[in-house]
Amino acid sequence: MAFSEAYRQSLFFALWSIKRSHQDWRSFFIFVIHLLFTVTAHAVTSAVLPLDCSAIIFSAETKDLPYRITDSYPHRAHAFTQGLVYEKGHLYESTGQLGESSVAKIRLKDGKVIQHKAIDNTLFGEGLAIWQDQLIQLTWTSGQVLRHKKTDLSLISQQSIDTEGWGLTHNGQHLINTDGSAKIYYRDPISLALVKTVTATYLNRPIKKLNELEWVDQCLLANIWQTPYIAVIQPDSGKVLGLIDLSVIIKKEQQQSSAGVANGIAVMPSQQSLLITGKYWRRVYQLQFIDKD
Repeated sequence: MAFSEAYRQSLFFALWSIKRSHQDWRSFFIFVIHLLFTVTAHAVTSAVLPLDCSAIIFSAETKDLPYRITDSYPHRAHAFTQGLVYEKGHLYESTGQLGESSVAKIRLKDGKVIQHKAIDNTLFGEGLAIWQDQLIQLTWTSGQVLRHKKTDLSLISQQSIDTEGWGLTHNGQHLINTDGSAKIYYRDPISLALVKTVTATYLNRPIKKLNELEWVDQCLLANIWQTPYIAVIQPDSGKVLGLIDLSVIIKKEQQQSSAGVANGIAVMPSQQSLLITGKYWRRVYQLQFIDKD
């Protein structure tokens, strides 16, 4: 179980303050035990993934992450999904293809498009992330990065990076992007200057084609393009700690439509769930993980 440094400091301050008001050591001790039990239970139930990416020592084995589908929602079957983010009952989605690329705000429960904005028809839309009051959208081979107002999707500015744009997310401090290789790029969220690069590895070998990204429980999740897998990556070492196999869902989608590969990961922290979809899929699926340990 891992807590953020800010959370630990807040908890320490709260306990110290409470102790000052308790002269009876016995009653204070009972209170602390009760509080820690409550906090521990909350931490366990609030996690989305049954993995701890903050651990220092990792098992040599890669863990398979079984899950159950708890719900599904309508998805635009004409959407070539490249980036997906969830916030307050809505999805923000970036789509690709030249002349068809866009960014949209969609109501999750019924798939209704609330807002839609096409981007320049010479650009191929890719990964998407929310940063403060902005939507940041990558483009594929142009090196262009688009900043949109989250309120109305209007274009604020256009910047450039020196890599291709595939997946995009952030860890609260850095924007994180992939370029189709095994490299993971950490960037300043304002200037986009490169801060560091990490290489993703599976069984001690670089794992390429990292696509759509999502930051979940201090782990980095990445669709592996042209495979049914989502890799769960320890963000500092780049080691793949787990795999999420979407084969069953992909087979279901491909039976009903001309669905393409899986691409699109969004976290729903309040429901301890992931949302996943794919290119030209008809549904968005809500997953909850089963911890066999």
